[in-house]
Amino acid sequence: MTFTISVSAEAESKLKEQAAASGTDVPRYAAQLVEQAMAAQPSQQQASSSGRLAAWDAFVADMTEVGKRLPAGCGIDDSRDSIYAGRGE
Repeated sequence: MTFTISVSAEAESKLKEQAAASGTDVPRYAAQLVEQAMAAQPSQQQASSSGRLAAWDAFVADMTEVGKRLPAGCGIDDSRDSIYAGRGE
């Protein structure tokens, strides 16, 4: 893929210096930098999936701890009738 980007004069100067120091031209050096940056970071989808999984694991662990603190034989009536009780339905 080929594209054009604009950088400041300072960034251009540094890019030219670093490209020369690595023994390559500016376009090839810039392409290497972009590819290295893409390889170093997980994709946004992977990062958000990992974050959601970690949040879910934390939630399950918290609920497990809450369940352990409930008195023995404690039951919760989560039937549809109990949810709407007292609402005149």
